[in-house]
Amino acid sequence: MKKRFLNYAVMALVIVTTFSCGSDSEDSQDLDEQIEMIDAKITSFSTAYAYIDDQISILGEGFGSDLDNTKVYLDDTMVEVSAVNNTTITIKVPEGVSTLPVLKIEIPNTNFTFNDAFQNLAVLENTKNKWITINHDYNAIESIKGFRGIGKEKIYFSLQNNSADNVFEVTKSFNGGAGISNIDQDHNFHDGEFFLSPKENEYSLRSLALYRKNAEATSKLLSDFSQNGSWGLGFFVSPDENDIIVGTSEGRVYKSTNNGSTFDKVHENDPSNFEFETFDALSSSQIWLGGYTYHFPENKTYYPAKLLYLKDGNWTNKAIQIENKAGNYEYIKKIDFIDATTGYAIAYISNTNGDEKYLIIKSETRGDTWSVIHESNSKIEAFTFKSKDIGWYISGKNIFKTVNGGTSWELDFTNDTDCKGILYNEDTLWVIANSKLLKYYF
Repeated sequence: MKKRFLNYAVMALVIVTTFSCGSDSEDSQDLDEQIEMIDAKITSFSTAYAYIDDQISILGEGFGSDLDNTKVYLDDTMVEVSAVNNTTITIKVPEGVSTLPVLKIEIPNTNFTFNDAFQNLAVLENTKNKWITINHDYNAIESIKGFRGIGKEKIYFSLQNNSADNVFEVTKSFNGGAGISNIDQDHNFHDGEFFLSPKENEYSLRSLALYRKNAEATSKLLSDFSQNGSWGLGFFVSPDENDIIVGTSEGRVYKSTNNGSTFDKVHENDPSNFEFETFDALSSSQIWLGGYTYHFPENKTYYPAKLLYLKDGNWTNKAIQIENKAGNYEYIKKIDFIDATTGYAIAYISNTNGDEKYLIIKSETRGDTWSVIHESNSKIEAFTFKSKDIGWYISGKNIFKTVNGGTSWELDFTNDTDCKGILYNEDTLWVIANSKLLKYYF
């Protein structure tokens, strides 16, 4: 039996000869053919926003498991990578990057693409007890309506630009203010309001038609109240979404107790010379509408502000005599109850002699009686309260604060553009101003 004998010298010669022959282009082509490129896809971050030093994940597919050779950059800053598997890269958010940094990943022999729905991570500063500014593109805001928060860094509001159409755009930022965008053009309105429920159902009141859009993006008309000849002010949806209350400018109030399947008119306002501009509700049994005396007939010497509210199951119409002065036209422009007893409102007074002023009024009797706690010759745009005692209002570029329920107010901050909306939510004070969003963490 013969044994197979391998001559290593001959074999080495063969190898050297093989790799020595051929042109440079052929060598390059052979090398490329030997390297298998992997296609990886970046789907999303594990969170829409993060703070400096947070551990977060990049999600996708095709990442492999080579921790030592995986490099991740936010802008041009290399970040610390603590774990890698085929679908997840875990990183630590570094200092010194922009609010919406550009993501770049480098892994040998790997091509990266982004999912169409990919969005940059928002890197937020969250230093407490200082004003933080984030720029945005809305620089001609006329007014803000329905400013609300849902969670620590999610806000939404209806924004009216200083334009001819006067449309309110339903707008959101779900990444701490780093990006602001329209929720859905279908929700935009001239008169009405928008509400996003904890179940992520979107309710919009537009031209006195109430719609609900669910998480599956299916929109449904719940009811059309437009045949009643007024416009929509606002509405209330209970946490379980069974009770829905709709208030209109002429004081008609509608109620559903079956998740919007049917509505009953529960109040028809009388006298009919009331006109309402603001709606607030804490529950289906705690409701307030504020407004003014309609200017007809025009032979009256005094037109007081008006209030319609539900108390102990009974609807009450009340004239709110703020100043009770001949020639005065008095309005309640915005009303907000902190709890079932204590409420605040912005009032506006104009006089036939050309004088005008803004006031903050307060009730500690569920709306039965009101007192003036502050006056200003400048427009008071909006207010918000952290508690019955601690609150803020905005006027022009200024933010004022009270710590004693409105007895006194001190200048808290001056911005370089006009402030248009203000909200306190989950230990954070938010201000929407022209071109800027301001935040203050407590």
